[in-house]
Amino acid sequence: MPTVERGDTLTVSGVGFCRAGGGGGSRVRVQIDDGRYLRRSSDPRADPTIWTIVQAERDGSFVVGLRLPGATDTDPALTPGLHRFRLMTGSDPGDALRTVDTGEFVVTEGTIAVLPEPTRSPEAVDPKIALVGAKAGGVTISRSGSTVRIEAPDLEPGDWVFPYAFGGRQDPRATPLSWVQLDGERAVVVDVADLGMTGAQTTRVSLQSRDGTLIGWAPVDETAPPQSVSASTSPDDAGRRSPRPLVVFAGGAMVLVGLGWLVVARTRRRTLL
Repeated sequence: MPTVERGDTLTVSGVGFCRAGGGGGSRVRVQIDDGRYLRRSSDPRADPTIWTIVQAERDGSFVVGLRLPGATDTDPALTPGLHRFRLMTGSDPGDALRTVDTGEFVVTEGTIAVLPEPTRSPEAVDPKIALVGAKAGGVTISRSGSTVRIEAPDLEPGDWVFPYAFGGRQDPRATPLSWVQLDGERAVVVDVADLGMTGAQTTRVSLQSRDGTLIGWAPVDETAPPQSVSASTSPDDAGRRSPRPLVVFAGGAMVLVGLGWLVVARTRRRTLL
């Protein structure tokens, strides 16, 4: 996840931001947290909710360094914590109305040891597709009564994870729990009784990361010893487990945030577009 300080720069790239009818690239208006932070400007005609504007290339693509506000650039001042960009088109005649928000990035003051709790719950995976064989792997589950202990050895203590409990084949609905942090043993403990589910009703538990990626899953067996599901070595599963930039699709448009962020985060006070 991109982590920057106020006034630093994030690299944002996108494709598919074309004008309707093949009229070249769209003008893309950028807000921070849906316009919560108002840009201070001397132009009374300017929309204060728009932090900056990006002009896409003729093919609808763009790669740009977006400078975040400094301490005095917005009202209120940009605070440390989780934030998102919202990208919008349709302000020009004939252009399509589209809106898409990016994944989260973190604004810090000084060093940060653990990222804050995510602001949104991930969508549950489709159990018929994802929770089969060793498709994801990466977790170990043990159980005592309604208490389930989930270990994620490939993650780090303090990482935020989101468990889902799944019923049997007759009722494969996903029941969400809540964001929890891994303890010093890279584990979390959840009580499925809090969900109104009995031991027999809960047959599988999955674990997802803050960007929605499936970390792993395992069946829940009252009598079995702790078990793990090994990670698949297929290209599809390897991609699912690998670190990746945040990607969002909407209306044919795609946005990536944080490509090369380790470099651009050190570039300060670049000129806004």
